[in-house]
Order: sequence, then C-alpha cells, then structure tokens
Amino acid sequence: MAVKRGSEDFSTTRSPGANSAENTLDIITPTKKRRLVFDGVEVPTLLSFAKQEFGVKSEPSELKKEEIREKLDALKNHNIKQSNDAGFLLDTVHSRMRMIGYELYDITVPAHILDATFSRQYTTDTYGGNMIHTFPTIAQKHVDRHGLRDFMFLNLDFNPYAPQIPGSPGLFFECEMYTKERRIQRVFTRHAAGKWQLQGLYELVPCLSLTKDEWRAQKQSVRNTWHKNIHEQGYGRNVRARITLRDQLGREPKVVEVEEAIKDKGNKFKTISVDDVVRAYDCGDEAIAVWCMKCVGYDEEFQRTNIDGFAAWKMKKADEARDRVSNPINGTKSKKRANVRAEKRSARDIAVNEDVKDYADVIPRGTRSRPMRGIRIVAQQSFFHFTSRTD
Repeated sequence: MAVKRGSEDFSTTRSPGANSAENTLDIITPTKKRRLVFDGVEVPTLLSFAKQEFGVKSEPSELKKEEIREKLDALKNHNIKQSNDAGFLLDTVHSRMRMIGYELYDITVPAHILDATFSRQYTTDTYGGNMIHTFPTIAQKHVDRHGLRDFMFLNLDFNPYAPQIPGSPGLFFECEMYTKERRIQRVFTRHAAGKWQLQGLYELVPCLSLTKDEWRAQKQSVRNTWHKNIHEQGYGRNVRARITLRDQLGREPKVVEVEEAIKDKGNKFKTISVDDVVRAYDCGDEAIAVWCMKCVGYDEEFQRTNIDGFAAWKMKKADEARDRVSNPINGTKSKKRANVRAEKRSARDIAVNEDVKDYADVIPRGTRSRPMRGIRIVAQQSFFHFTSRTD
C-alpha cells in the first residue's frame, strides 16, 4: 500500500502478528528516491561549440534572411568583382558566422596603409613559398631570414566568405576534413590579378563541418563545382585517396593507412570518377570542413615594410626587363629553361591563385630575332595599388 502526503511518497507495511482488523497497524516509511543516470552521447550543437570556443554568453536572436544578407553585405568590399554562384545557403553561413559575430576588429591604422595591395610574385620572392597554395610551405632558409611561416592566401572565387575588409570576420571552407589544429594565420585576400591585400592576423578555429543534409541542400551549381575540382585539382588528392581506399578495403580507412597511401607522390588517385566523389559527399563519407576566422591583431610594421619593399621590387623588375631588352642575346640556357617552365605552368594551377597578369607586366615576351615584339613594361605607374575600403 502506498500513501502520498504532500510531495513525498511513502510505503506502508503491516506489523507482524496483526491478524485481526482490530490489531491492524500500518507502519509508514518514506520510499528512497532512485538516482537516474543518463547513458548516452551528447551531440554538440553549434551554440555549445560557440560557448566553448568563443565565449558566447547567450544564444543570439534569430535573424530574418534579409537581415542576414545585410550583415554579410556589410562585410564585403564592393570594389572586388565576385561571382554570385559560389556561395553557400544563407542558413549555412549564418549558423557559423553568428558564433564569432559580424563585428570588425578595431584597427587603428591609416586607410592608405590598410588598402595597399601586393602581387603574389612579390610575396614569393620576398618570403618564399609558391604562388599557388593557400598555405604555402616556406623553406627553412627563408624562415631563418624573416621568421615567418604563417601565410594564408585566399581567393574569393573559391572562398567567397573570406575576409574582404581588414579586421572583418569570415569563414574558410575546405575539403580536408581531418585537419583540426586551431592556429593563427597572416591572411591575404585576392582582389584581382596582382592585388593581394593583408587582412590581419586571424585565429582559425575548426567549426562543425557541413552535414550531409546541409550539403545536399546547397545549390546544384555549388556542389558541381566542388565535386569537379575535388576530382581534378591537387588539393582534392587526399579525398580521392580515401575514396579509393574505401573501395579497396570495403571499410573506412584508418588515418595511418591514408598517410601511407599518399606517400606515393606519383599516385594522383585519378582512377575514381566524379560520380564516386558525388556519392562520397551525398552519403556523408566525406564532408566540407568549415573554419571560423576571427581577427585577433594587425601587424602594421609588416604592412609598412611591404609597401616600401614592393616599390623597390617593382623598380628592380622593371630594370631587369629593360636590361633584357637592351641585351636580348645574353642569358644562360638554364635561365631560358626556367622561363619556359614558368610560362608553361598549367592552367589548372594558374586558375587557383596565380597572378598571371602581374609578372607578365615586367617580363619581355619577344624573341631573339625580334626582341621588341610583345614587350610590356610597366612605366609611370604607382609602385603599389590601392583599393577603396568599405566601412
């Protein structure tokens, strides 16, 4: 028998030997409450991630689509020509951007210093690395000279949510979903051929990757572009390796197995088809990784040094071009072979990040018999470019 008094539960027991109704005695004892233990796995939400990584105090209020568009539009540099077909859905972007907010980092540097841009050839000649990769590998001999290896170059054609105004927040999307190390990068964004602007020092924090449902909800044109590039470009090699290994092993490959497979630099893993890439993303075997980019500083001394350095570099390149025009026969065969290799760089690599028009401005394009033909030398130009800044 159970008795409930107020908010407490009690159980009743009959006293021993009480066989008659007259001698019945109910002893009331409180029932001990049981401890409930949840046995399961807590799946983190975007908000919980934001609280942990960025110290968000409370959930931001929901915004209408027009309000989201206005906030994203305020982060754009409208002097940069951009494609409207490369973007992800508003909900996908906002769900990540709201974790770091839409506010700009306060940079107290004169506008003409902030707005200076440089060519990728200049940064390569000055700091090392190549002119193609987003994260160029800087040889140790260059690091010993200048101490920097934190460069990050973003092309808006492939990353439309990269920072476009110094200090503005942004997102970085990539297909390598196993890289999770948060770090600080020196970020440059491409405005046009030969125009790369320093945005600042940015902390990159891995956000939640796109779910397979999010991915399948994106515009077909966006998915097609990613599928095609992952299948063809060098940066999709690790993805192709994992897809190949899944097919060969019949299971998810271990990290060590993937690392061992990609050691063979000659294997481009091109035996798979674009349809194989499509299936891998549609079923969730692969996912597009997302990084939140929050500005944490700005190296003004670095920027000023580059403004002076770029001016001197342009003068040097122009002088070298004039010397070659005056002495077209001079030059070693090795230099000629190097020039040929540079000019034959594949259209695939050029499409990613290369400043083709830049270096062409100061390199003669003539022949030995007709050295003046096709020569294009930059003359009477400013030694560095400026682009208007939108606040």
